[in-house]
Amino acid sequence: MSPAYDRRRVFRQLVEMSALGLEIGLSVAVGLVGGYYLDRWLGTLPWLTIVGAAFGFAAAVRFVLRAARELERDAESEDDGPDRTGS
Repeated sequence: MSPAYDRRRVFRQLVEMSALGLEIGLSVAVGLVGGYYLDRWLGTLPWLTIVGAAFGFAAAVRFVLRAARELERDAESEDDGPDRTGS
């Protein structure tokens, strides 16, 4: 493996993990804000805020599990892939 390949792979993983952090934060924030505004509109404070936060958290967990599956799949494909050293 060349050093350039390793750097690209590490950079790609860093970008993916950064995107995962944004997805987690945004999913919880959207759930909270959406629930809060529905609560204000319907006068049910704090119930829909709690439900929105729960849905946001569930979406965040889903994103983390999806990312873990993709990382596992990538690791397996590297282990099973052809030998790049030419031996």
